[in-house]
Amino acid sequence: MPLLNIPEELVELRSSLRQFLDREVRPVEDEHRQEIQETATFQGLKDVRATIRKRSAELGFWTLHMPEEVGGGGLSYLGQVLLHEEAASDGLILAQIESVFPVVSGPTPIYLDCTPAQRPGSRPGPNAVATAGGSSTGRSTSSPEGRRRTSPWCSR
Repeated sequence: MPLLNIPEELVELRSSLRQFLDREVRPVEDEHRQEIQETATFQGLKDVRATIRKRSAELGFWTLHMPEEVGGGGLSYLGQVLLHEEAASDGLILAQIESVFPVVSGPTPIYLDCTPAQRPGSRPGPNAVATAGGSSTGRSTSSPEGRRRTSPWCSR
């Protein structure tokens, strides 16, 4: 008897991620394998990461961790752990350095402080894809009087 009964939808999602990694990430990394082994990086890494990040966002992986009300997938913690484990299972560098999933960049829970009109998805266009294009993490800030200011992630 298994210790954990993984829901079928998470098994399918993990399989979709595996297909994406095998189809779109591994070939790029294999192309640069020699240079990666010699220097731990390669020429054009920043552009490749941005391309993979954009594709990850198009497929919905980039924002899965965010609640649905702010345009995310509402993925459970179990689902997040399973996907990160899958991404790390082959040791692909490009699957680990914020190319497939955000760690400290990309969409953050700060969106929960935005008004509905300020949240991604409230305007036409692929907001998650734009976010995946390389922006940095927004922060909540306070005024000297201790009042909360609008986050840089929330449009004004």
